[in-house]
Amino acid sequence: MMDIFIIFFIAALIPYLIMLWYGIKFGRKVGRSKEIAYFKLPEEWVEFTISKQGKYTVSLVGGLRETGFYINIISPSHKAVEITEMFLKLKFYKNTNLAVTYHEFEAEEVGAYSIRTITDKLSVKPSALLSKSLFEKEVPLTKLSIVIKEHVSPLHFIFSLLLIFIGVSLLLLNVCYLLYKLQIIVPTN
Repeated sequence: MMDIFIIFFIAALIPYLIMLWYGIKFGRKVGRSKEIAYFKLPEEWVEFTISKQGKYTVSLVGGLRETGFYINIISPSHKAVEITEMFLKLKFYKNTNLAVTYHEFEAEEVGAYSIRTITDKLSVKPSALLSKSLFEKEVPLTKLSIVIKEHVSPLHFIFSLLLIFIGVSLLLLNVCYLLYKLQIIVPTN
């Protein structure tokens, strides 16, 4: 009877470990998306090279709360690239500064792209909290930078957190049940 229980426990443990492994794998993919370009906030046109077609993100480094962050991107064939605002704005660290992903665009051509920011109405505060940012000074534009990275869907991040949470929860529940069945943990009355 106990041998069947141990076999069932191991069989039930395998899916939980797979869930946990995939959650960690997806989470690492989100955190390690490939950086294409990094430069100071450009008021003039700056070129960067894209080596393969796909989606890319534009992140602002140096502040968490922005208003008026507008950019223009020109493709190698001198056409304007359509830029969309990110639904979920992922945050990450770049050179000990927090960066926020604001925009994404589709690169349909390989080659040298040009980017320019419109800084007329750009206002950046160091805090993401509205109540705190009301009393903070604006970050000088000279301290801001832009990072262009390969796009990783925010849903991958949510999916990885969900898999990690479910995997760890079910794993712990399974181990506790095993300890109860082996009478290592005995409930008290």
